[in-house]
Amino acid sequence: MKSSTFTILIVASLLSCTKKDITPDCRCDGKAYQVLTNVKASYVGGRSFVYKIPQKDQALNSFRLCEDTLLDPNWQPDTAKFNYTISGQLKASCIPPGAKTLALPIPLLVPTQIIKE
Repeated sequence: MKSSTFTILIVASLLSCTKKDITPDCRCDGKAYQVLTNVKASYVGGRSFVYKIPQKDQALNSFRLCEDTLLDPNWQPDTAKFNYTISGQLKASCIPPGAKTLALPIPLLVPTQIIKE
């Protein structure tokens, strides 16, 4: 009886210590943490935009497009004009474990609409 109880305890402890695959909830296929709807933005190049935070007209934030399917190759960077209206889901960028950086990661956007005015 003691040996069977001991065997069950050992098997249970071995099964409970299995390493679980923890996938970070970031990048373009991660969970959206914010939805942007019709925000005014300025194209700064390299699939990156700055946009006006809707609640604070002077405050700016930035994002980078996850993919360039809605990106027109003829668009030229112009940080002085907010001549784009953009909607989509913001997703978190991942910082690799152990990476040392002073820069904040730029959020990623899965766009649903980009309109150049």
